[in-house]
Amino acid sequence: MVASLLVATASLAAAPGSSAVEPLPGPDVPAHVRIASPDPTPSPLSSSGLAAKLESLIDQAPGASGAWVFDSQSNADPVLFAEDPGKSRILASNTKLFTTATALDRLGAEKRLETRVWKDGPTGPDGTLDGDLYLVGDGDPTFGESEVAALAQDVKDAGIGRVTGKVLVDDTIFDRRRGLGKNPSKPNPYVGTLSGLSYKFGLSGQGFAGKPEIDAGLAFKAELEDRGIGVDGDVDYGKAGTQL
Repeated sequence: MVASLLVATASLAAAPGSSAVEPLPGPDVPAHVRIASPDPTPSPLSSSGLAAKLESLIDQAPGASGAWVFDSQSNADPVLFAEDPGKSRILASNTKLFTTATALDRLGAEKRLETRVWKDGPTGPDGTLDGDLYLVGDGDPTFGESEVAALAQDVKDAGIGRVTGKVLVDDTIFDRRRGLGKNPSKPNPYVGTLSGLSYKFGLSGQGFAGKPEIDAGLAFKAELEDRGIGVDGDVDYGKAGTQL
C-alpha cells in the first residue's frame, strides 16, 4: 500500500445565504512515500504447468481441502484445475477470497490504496496552518505506525509548523458497518474493527474500541507533535471537502 501526503485545500461548502467560497490554491507541496512495490511480473504459466503447481499445493493441504480454478476469459473449457469441487464446506475465512478476487477484477493488480492528508486553510509564511488537517482513509487495512510517521514527516517537509485547528479523520470511503454477521453495527471481539481508515488492523488497543480511525488520528497527531508541529485542536471526525 502507499501512504501519501497531498497537502492541499479541501473546497468549502457555502453556508446558507452566503456567497460561494472560492477554493483555496491547490497542492503546494505534493509528496508521495512509496512503502511497497509490486513484485516483478512473473513469467506466465501454461495451463498444464499451472495444474501441476496447483496439484502440488493441494497435496500439502489438509485432507478436507478442495479447489476449483477456472479461466473467466476462456471460450473453451474454462476449468483449469479441480479437486473435490462438489463437496460442501463452511466458507469461514475463505470469504476473503471473493473480496480479493473482486478487488483485483475491478481495480487491477497495480492499484494501491492511498491514505492522504489534506488541509482546509492557508499556510502563513511562519509555517502556521490556519485551519484543520484531514487524515483521509482509502480502505488500506495495513495502515499503521510507519505509514503515520511518514505522513507526519511529509507535513513537516511541506513547511507546516503549527496547526490552529484539529486533526479530522475521514473514514467515509466505507460505510459504518463495523461488525460481522448478524450484528453488523457491533464490533466483533475476535477480529479487527472494520473501517475506511484502519489502524494496526483495527487492534491498536489505545482505548477507543471500535474506532480505529480515531486511533489513527491520535497516532498521527502524536507523530506531528514529536516533530515539533503543534496542533491546537483535538482529534475528531470530519469529511474532507465540506465545511464542518
